[in-house]
Amino acid sequence: MLRRLTPSTEVTLAARKSRKPPRTSRPMSPAEAEDLYGFHRWGAGYFAVGANGNLRVHPTREKDLWVDLPEILDALRRKRWQPPILLRFPQIVATQVSRLHESFRESIREFEFEGSYRGVFPIKVNQMEPFITELVKSGKPWGYGLEAGTKPELAVAVSAGLKPGTLVICNGYKDRAYVEMALTAVQVGWECVLIVEKFYEIDLILDVARKMGVKPLIGLRLKVAARGTGKWEKSGGAASKFGLNTAEILEAVRVFTDLGMKDSIRLLHFHIGSQITDVRKIKQGVREGARFYAALRKKGIPVKLLDTGGGLGVDYDGSRTSSDSSVNYTLREYTNDVVYTIKEVCDESDVPVPDIVTESGRAVSAYHSLTIFSVEHQQTVQRDVPLPPLAEDADRCIVELEETRREIGPKNFAECYHDVLQRVDEMHMLFNLGRLTLEERAVGEALARQILADVVYYAKTSGRRIPEEIEELERDIAQKYVCNMSIFQTMPDMWALGQIFPVAPIHRLDEQPDVWTTLVDITCDSDGKIDKFPDVRDDLDALKLHRLNGKPYYIGAFLLGAYQDVMGDFHNMLGETREANVVANGPGDGHVTRLDIECQTAGEVLELFGHRRKDLRARFHQAVNRAWDAGEINEKARQKAKRTFDRLLSQTPYLVADAR
Repeated sequence: MLRRLTPSTEVTLAARKSRKPPRTSRPMSPAEAEDLYGFHRWGAGYFAVGANGNLRVHPTREKDLWVDLPEILDALRRKRWQPPILLRFPQIVATQVSRLHESFRESIREFEFEGSYRGVFPIKVNQMEPFITELVKSGKPWGYGLEAGTKPELAVAVSAGLKPGTLVICNGYKDRAYVEMALTAVQVGWECVLIVEKFYEIDLILDVARKMGVKPLIGLRLKVAARGTGKWEKSGGAASKFGLNTAEILEAVRVFTDLGMKDSIRLLHFHIGSQITDVRKIKQGVREGARFYAALRKKGIPVKLLDTGGGLGVDYDGSRTSSDSSVNYTLREYTNDVVYTIKEVCDESDVPVPDIVTESGRAVSAYHSLTIFSVEHQQTVQRDVPLPPLAEDADRCIVELEETRREIGPKNFAECYHDVLQRVDEMHMLFNLGRLTLEERAVGEALARQILADVVYYAKTSGRRIPEEIEELERDIAQKYVCNMSIFQTMPDMWALGQIFPVAPIHRLDEQPDVWTTLVDITCDSDGKIDKFPDVRDDLDALKLHRLNGKPYYIGAFLLGAYQDVMGDFHNMLGETREANVVANGPGDGHVTRLDIECQTAGEVLELFGHRRKDLRARFHQAVNRAWDAGEINEKARQKAKRTFDRLLSQTPYLVADAR
């Protein structure tokens, strides 16, 4: 404690005392933990905290069917797996597929809708084989189809094991090979609908169909004026990338009618955006699309399917609002609005209702996967270090900082905040003028950090409205936990779009956390960080986590099943992580499957960028041999250098707890 600045005085941040109440660790109940991290708000019933402080996954949302995440991690570590590890829960995929179809079934029953629901999953949302395999398996009882937007995706769709008669939607730009494959799928038995995205595609489709002798199944994609809300709202609307305007729709109808092929037009398609946050926008878009459908039916075009596209959102922050990371509606509200709006328009126009198609990818896939990564004690950015001794005649600004530290309390913390800012500015000025020593600056900075931490503490416990400037301190003074992962590989939407994903510890949830933190990854990039966290009122700039105690500390990033799998990049050559499927058999009883998905080695990642391992090894060995020839190293060192290089190439690019 810096009472007097004498030559013999030596202080540490850990040793200083304060007049505020001691921050002692206390137990935390499962309900408190679920409220703090929002598991029950954003988890859709899939996550809960156990009495032992471990996070549980309930993959069917049933109370008595769950797995203990830390126990699963322990089982994998016994197999010499180390985080980061991506876990997939195939039962969540099946549950989400069932929830979507059951909700539409109930809405159709409630509103006496005479059509049916025929969903398709857009492969672009998650093309990973383990996911697609489970999706197709889970969707067969419902006749769940697939949507393809490229030739590789179409290859997946027609070879995925779908039942004959299942709907396959062919979106995206097309060439002859794409159209030939789609028409071949029609011959084989799938209801493979070619969506006309651009008017010029009609000639290509007709030419290929004529040469193959196949009657095409055609869908017309229209540009609706309505568009969604949130980060992806520009993907819809009149200026969207895909679709036909009204005049082009009429001309397409004329072309097929003149050819005697108007019955080939099976589907009308529109898309108003992804992750639509406001249910009013959904109703607006569906109403406009239904009006087009009704108008075409009145013209004698036997359209049977109305594809409302994607947009069914995920509540990433649990706030149930129209914010960019949330949605202000439930699944049932969504299906009710789609079914009711279409029926209302059709009844008013006196036309039969269509079968409804949706391309809800995010809502089906987001919940099924999560990534676990570690925070090691030696990776913390800020550590308590001994401060140097100070002379008795230390500068006045340092003395005043110590006095502020002693005097701060619940009544004067705002005043002390402004005092410390003034003293810090003065300290920096004096140092730049050469009037402050390194020792004085070191102690001054340490005192300022402690005062600012106390300011945040008193502000949060005061019960009063917290000034905005003090709220910003939470992020500025938060401790940085360095995490063994890459934001760019694991959750690229967070970096590229500012998308929020839930992040929380998977264990020690029976202990009250007391450290405000931000998370940084191991890339050499200042953008490789997580400093926005979901909350019901407003996104937080820091997350409350537990003090590191020298033991491994594990954090989970959740709701990563949509887009993140397939958009992750290799920034800093940090490659794909290990993956495993986890299946629950009963309460606390689960097993791991699909252990064949290995983490990419450093050498394999290098190969992706054109660096051939044998060439790298040859050049390094040449340099080592040159040093040996020059007598700079002995034979033992030469051989060890070569083994060290080979071991580096064979290991994961991520940090390894003990690489010896």
